[in-house]
Amino acid sequence: MLRKAEIKDIARIAEIIIFTKRDTYRPIFRNDNVSFNEMQVVNEYNRLLQPNELKDLFVYDDGIIKGMVKIEIGEKNIQISEFFVDPFFQKNGIGSFIINSIIQIGEKTHKPISLWVLDKNIKAIDFYKKFGFEYTNEKQEFDNSGFYMLKFKKNIYAS
Repeated sequence: MLRKAEIKDIARIAEIIIFTKRDTYRPIFRNDNVSFNEMQVVNEYNRLLQPNELKDLFVYDDGIIKGMVKIEIGEKNIQISEFFVDPFFQKNGIGSFIINSIIQIGEKTHKPISLWVLDKNIKAIDFYKKFGFEYTNEKQEFDNSGFYMLKFKKNIYAS
């Protein structure tokens, strides 16, 4: 089930974010210093303790928190800004459940859904395309890295 994140969830959310980023981005960026020195669970935990960090954050919890998503519902659209499923639990339908839940919110509110994804994260791009997200031809360089963040959007049409 998808539910609003609570203070008691912060340690698990921090683990999911850091472990998933390491698993996903280390092969792309090939920077062990960032993956293992800069990215630390305790730092992410402290970031999540800051005011409003849990405001738009939801967790997939079936007795174990296995994924998280941060969505911002604006007046005209829904923005997914973070979306991670623990690597141990990927390929079990959790990501699909989460994205379908967000699509349902978009359908109820008649708001399109957008997100940014790293151009080299082919697994994520293919995942979003499977759910009808399309590349908008908007991109921006990520931290002067030579890699680009690509904007994807799913239009929601009134029925």
